[in-house]
Amino acid sequence: MPMIGLALTSYTTYTFEESGRKFRDQLNGELGNSVALTGGRRWENLLAYIRFGYQHQRFENANFSSGIANIHAVANGSEESYSLSVGGGYSVALNDTISTIGTLGIGTAWRRNSFDSELFITQTLGNVTLADYIVSHSDFQSSMVFTYDLAIGLELMLAENFTSYLGYRLIGLTDNKD
Repeated sequence: MPMIGLALTSYTTYTFEESGRKFRDQLNGELGNSVALTGGRRWENLLAYIRFGYQHQRFENANFSSGIANIHAVANGSEESYSLSVGGGYSVALNDTISTIGTLGIGTAWRRNSFDSELFITQTLGNVTLADYIVSHSDFQSSMVFTYDLAIGLELMLAENFTSYLGYRLIGLTDNKD
């Protein structure tokens, strides 16, 4: 069964060092996307599945802080993952066609993170603020990570062996290895 969804993340925290100065701040999440192919088997109310998924999320912060008043950065990043997981779940029928369903799965994913920033020194002269470009900083990490997912929602039976699902799915990925 194919799945299409929206990826929502409120923020992520990122730290980097450039020219001996440490920068640490939050990047705000933008609307992302996820796509998955899921196949499985059902036994009465129990189910087992295997899922292959893709997720993409972007982050940005136009005022990434250095902790030093006149040094700022414009930063953005992205996170992408390709995952393979197995899991199981349980459904409770509300009527002949609608059920509530909950699932729990574990697996592995190839996770790729990228981060780009441009550092500026700002100087205020009277009522005018001038910004001088200093340097750009880029970082890229990728590795195999452990994943888990927890989902809860409503399931609508469309045919004997085909259902539609509307719900919430929490996906967790461990950090990239340094």
